[in-house]
Amino acid sequence: MDATPDYLTYPERIHDVYSNANATGANYDALSNLKLIVVLREPISRELSLCNHKIANRVGDPITFEKHADSVLREIPNPRWASTGKYVDHLKKFVSFLPRRREQLLVLSYDEMKSDPEKVQWRIHEFLGRTFVPTGSGLPKLNRLDGPNKLMEVSPEARQMLAPLFRDKNEELYEFLEMYPGPWMEQRPFPRFDSRYYDLPSTV
Repeated sequence: MDATPDYLTYPERIHDVYSNANATGANYDALSNLKLIVVLREPISRELSLCNHKIANRVGDPITFEKHADSVLREIPNPRWASTGKYVDHLKKFVSFLPRRREQLLVLSYDEMKSDPEKVQWRIHEFLGRTFVPTGSGLPKLNRLDGPNKLMEVSPEARQMLAPLFRDKNEELYEFLEMYPGPWMEQRPFPRFDSRYYDLPSTV
């Protein structure tokens, strides 16, 4: 069992690792028994969280969110940064080798995880067929960052920069999840992300 935000953008690597595990000669089909859980957060909020991680580990003057947003748009220093929040592109690749009908890929909402952790806990238990955390105890909160330089809000400037990058991909995501429904315990329809980041004032 493993957990990391990095796997989402590397579906081919996941496929190769578990396919090679099948080739070791062991009497176990690792790829067919693989179960993945993906928790999706509103993409601009996810970028704000990533920026705060950078701030917490930065030496010297703290980075601004506007500067971070600009680096995402210009794909500096990593081209994958601009694609991470385009969730649907990654899920399509995962579904190519993990058919949703085989109940190997569970997509969860970050908003539901915050508002109703026990419900998400139940979904995970049903998906995996076993209990890891006693029911009713809630989900532990890990990797929480606090500090004087932590950014709490997305500025209007940053919204103007990032909303066009993610808006259409969000709509494509909702359509994709409706077209390819997952395990029975998955939330349907998948809840739409907070629209306040995308309802931008019109310009003349």
